[in-house]
Amino acid sequence: MKKIILGLILFSQISFSQKAGNANLNVEYDEYRIFTQGFINLDLGTLFVSNKISYYNS
Repeated sequence: MKKIILGLILFSQISFSQKAGNANLNVEYDEYRIFTQGFINLDLGTLFVSNKISYYNS
């Protein structure tokens, strides 16, 4: 009986642990790339993720 109760508790924790309301993620970063000596490319990137869309801008 203890194993059944423990199993139900663990199952409920796992099954409901991934739900998020209106979560948004916004990541901004600077990326430096060195192709040859003396030539450095700077790339500014933004990634936006929500429940319905994801958008990347470089």
